[in-house]
Order: sequence, then structure tokens, then C-alpha cells
Amino acid sequence: MRKFIFLLIYIATFTPLRAEPGKITANQAGYIVHMLNYLSNDYKNAVENGKVKSEDELKEMISFAGNIDKEIKALEINTSQKDTLLGYSAKIVELVNNHADQSKLKDVSASAKRFLLLNTGLKTFPTNYPSISKGKTIYTENCAKCHGDKGNGEGEDGKLLDPKPRNFLDNEKMSGISPFAAFNTVRYGIEGTGMKAHNNLTDSEVWDVAFYVLHLRHGQKTKTAPTLSLEQIATKSDDELKTLVDGQSLSSIRTYEPDSNNEKAIDKAKSLLAKAHDLCLASDLEGADKLVTLAYLEGIEPYEFELKKTNPELIPIIEKQIAKIHETIQNKEAAQTVRELKKLDELLGKVESSVGGKDYKPLFSAFMTLSILMREGLEALLVIIIFMNILSVTNLEQWKKYVHLGWISAIGVGVLLWMGLGEIIKSSKLKMELLEGSLTLTAVLLLVYVGFWLHKKSSIEQWKEFIQQKIKSETGKASFWGIFSLSFLVVFREIFESILFISTVDIQSRGEHRLYILLGCLIAFALIIVLYFIFTKVSKNIPFKKIINFSIAILSVLAVTLIGKGIHSFQEAGIINQSFLNFEAIDLLGIFPTWQTLSAQLAMIVFLWFLYKKLQTK
Repeated sequence: MRKFIFLLIYIATFTPLRAEPGKITANQAGYIVHMLNYLSNDYKNAVENGKVKSEDELKEMISFAGNIDKEIKALEINTSQKDTLLGYSAKIVELVNNHADQSKLKDVSASAKRFLLLNTGLKTFPTNYPSISKGKTIYTENCAKCHGDKGNGEGEDGKLLDPKPRNFLDNEKMSGISPFAAFNTVRYGIEGTGMKAHNNLTDSEVWDVAFYVLHLRHGQKTKTAPTLSLEQIATKSDDELKTLVDGQSLSSIRTYEPDSNNEKAIDKAKSLLAKAHDLCLASDLEGADKLVTLAYLEGIEPYEFELKKTNPELIPIIEKQIAKIHETIQNKEAAQTVRELKKLDELLGKVESSVGGKDYKPLFSAFMTLSILMREGLEALLVIIIFMNILSVTNLEQWKKYVHLGWISAIGVGVLLWMGLGEIIKSSKLKMELLEGSLTLTAVLLLVYVGFWLHKKSSIEQWKEFIQQKIKSETGKASFWGIFSLSFLVVFREIFESILFISTVDIQSRGEHRLYILLGCLIAFALIIVLYFIFTKVSKNIPFKKIINFSIAILSVLAVTLIGKGIHSFQEAGIINQSFLNFEAIDLLGIFPTWQTLSAQLAMIVFLWFLYKKLQTK
């Protein structure tokens, strides 16, 4: 028995383990899919109705079928997947050798491609919409010498090639080719021809040139956005798109040129997630973590205000998913992170469908701006009213200028920020989120300070005595710097957040509705002014002591609210972790379903209570 145990230990210790077979890589799958596309599309030039049209073309097709079978046999993958693929390749070789009809070859090729796509991370369409203009530049530099400036296959270098370069203006041959097929041709080249692989180009550049050559037969570029998805446009040939087009011409789809200056936020997010996916596969989890945070800030938060109206339950689901991704990255679980990224990408699709994916109408842009400013402005309005009321009942009207100077300065700085730093705001959401969080926590400190400064002067006599001392003092204005700072910070914090939201409205409207956005701003400002006069008039008959107590209560509530929002901003920026609880957020009160935000608010409540009790004993 003892010898048997020693034998098992020896086998387990010294017998080399056989390596697990690998998975099909995206690059391997891409090359095989490329050959399948080329074979199934060009086969009609060799065989028609079971008869050979061209012996040379047939030899090329037989060679391609053999190369597909050879590539699959060389794959080091698990037996089940390999046997399935070999079954497809054997059938393809058989069909080509027997001069079968093209439709049968296309059916088998399509089945093989579906299997490859399901079992690999191969992407069949670009993350962002390609640019025909950029594609033209890339084409001129890399392709025109063979394919000609016009894409007719008559380039100087192409005249010496056999077979001749592709004529992109040939309707019969090009109508069956999709941008994805063109992408693969540029990326991998075509063996046995002058078409070399262009490894010097990035995937984005290859997509640009693929969309460019597909547009050449369709005339001038158009700005009319297609109704079909980018995946459909990239993976379908012209012949296939004709069956899907509904009320939009094929030419307008192939010639669509997006406005690069107004890329949708959701597209930026998808691009960042795609890069995060690639970094995970390259084991750069730290880099992926940063990109996931940016994806949220760039592609989800700008739509948060609209999502709260159209699909509010989606926001916490997304936030929990992002927290889960951060957790898997911290635990160094690359494979699980890739799976969680895929789930987040699916959620981005729901965001896109929830916000409509359409351009805003002019009046809707104005309404969105009005709603944003009214929501953000009410918090600031409460603080302004508190100080103005206190100064009114103590007959210290001359000091109101510091309050007015504070909020007017905040609006002025906000306008300058919008006008002068618009691009920075749109492109650096992470820095903006960190700045917003810092401003919020600074405002909390000022709210606490001013609230308990008011508590120590809870009678008119104390206020008048305090003011008289400060008027006589050379440092009187410096003592009121706190009121100016609070007025400025509270208003600027709300303006800052409003700018981030309104910038999304501007992007969605492609910068065409700025007059309507301005109209929304003016209406909101007018309504807030009206509310200010109503509130100040109503509060004139309220006893001073009650005004002070009410003011302290409001400032305390705002302090608790803003500390929750400040912590939440740092969570969205990925600085503070998120441990979720099972309840809905109450954004108006800064209550979010995480331990971190609630703990900070609870600590603030305890601190305020302790400070209040301490002041009561004095």
C-alpha cells in the first residue's frame, strides 16, 4: 500500500502535464473569416450554374478553399471546436471541387463564420462611426497608387499586377461586399495577389478606408444619419442592405459622414470600454480601471438627468455594474472583468435606447436646460434667501452687496467657463468630477461654519452689536469674506454641475440649438428671481429668532445633503469605492445607496448634533 502511495506521488510530481489547448484568437478568426468572405463572394467569377466560367479563377478558389482547411488544421484549440471547423472546411473544399452553386458555398461559409464569431472576441463592426474624409486621406496615401485616385483600379502601380487591382466602381462585384469584408482585405491582404496586408494602419484607420471605398459608387457625402445600426451597416453588403432600408436610400447610408465635433457621449463610452477590454486581455488591469471610470463619466453621467425621466431604474443598475468591475480589477480577475465589461456594454445599449438616440428638437433643448437650472438653482436660492432675510430684519441692507457680489461673480465665472473652456469641460469629465467633488466638500465646511456662526448671534441685539464692532474695525470686510465665499461657492457649485448637464444637451443638438439653450437659461433665471422676491416678501413677518433657527436648520440639511453628493462625485471618479445597499437613491437629499455616502452623512449629523449641544451649554 505504501509503495502504491509513493507511486501516485511520483506520477503527480514528475509526470509533465499536457498543456490545455488554447482558444481561437481574434486575429486567427479574423483571417479565416476574411478568406471565407473572399471565397464566397468571388466564387461566382469561377463557376456559374455548375459550369466553369474561368479556369484561372477556379484554380484560385480551389487554392483559397485549401488554405482555409490548412489554417484550421494548424489551430491549437480544443478538439470539439476544431472538429466543427474542420467539418465546415472539408465541405467547402468538396463544394468548390464539385463546382457547386454559389448559394450552397455561401450557406456553409456563413455557418462557419457564425461559429467563429460566437467562439471568439472578433469584432465585426467599429466602436465609433468611421470617417469617410479620413478614409480618403488614408486611401490616397496607401491605396491610390494601385487602385487609382478614383478607385477604378487604374493606378500606375496596378497596371503591372496580375490579377488587376479591384475596381471599386464595379457595381456587380462591389454590391456583394460589406465594409467588414473590405476591412479584412485591408487588414490581412489577399494571398497570391498584389493586395498586401496593411499592418501599419490602426483598426480605426482601416474602418475609415473600408467605409470610404464602399461609398465611392454612391456620390457625395451626406449628413443624414442612418436609421440602421452601425453593426448592420458594417456587416451587410449593399445587396443585403437593400432588404433592410426603410424610407432611406442606400446611397444616403453609404455616404453618411458624421460630425466629428459632435460625437455622441454614448459612442465615446463604447470606445473607452472597447479599449478597456483590450487592456484586460493584455493584463493591464490598472489602465482598464481608469478607462471604465472615464466610460461612465463620458457616456452615462451626461445622460443622467434624462435617464431619470425615461428609465430611472437603469442608473443604479449601471452604477452597481461599474462597482463590480472595479472590484474584479482590484482582485486581479482579468477573465471575470472581461465578462463584466460585456455586461456593461449591453447596459450602454439600453442607455442609448432610453435616451432615444435622436437629435433633440429645439423646444426640447430649451425645456431640458430650464429643468436642469431650476433643479440646481433651488439649493443655491435657499442659501441666498437666508442671508438676505437676516440682513433685512437687522436693518443692515448695506451688507447685502457681499451676498449679491458672491452669486453674481459665480454666474460670471460660470459663463466664462462655458465660453472659454467648453472643450475642456467636454473632454475632461474626470477632472471636472473631481473639481465638483472638491467644491462640494468646501461648501459643506462653509455651511457648517456659517450655520454655527449664526447660532452664536441668535438675537437682533447680538447681531447689531457684532455689526457695529465690525464697522468700526478695519477688518470688517474681511470678517464678511465668509458670507461672500459661501454665496459664491454654493451658486458656483450648482452652475458647475449645470454646465456639465447642459453641455450634453448642446452635443445632442449638434450645437444647432444654442439660442434655445440660452432661452432656457433666461427663463430659468427669471423664474428664480420671481421665487426670490416671493420668498423674501413672505418671510418679512417671521420673527427674527425663528428666521435664525430656520436658517440653521436649512444650512444643516444642506451640509448633510452636499457631503453625500461630494462623496458620490469622488465615487463616480473612481477615487472612493462603492459598497451598495438595497434601496433607491434620493438625489435631491444627496442620499445614495452606498455605505460610504451614508456613513459620511451620518458622521456629519452626529458632528452637527454634538456641536449644537456644545453651543447650547455656553
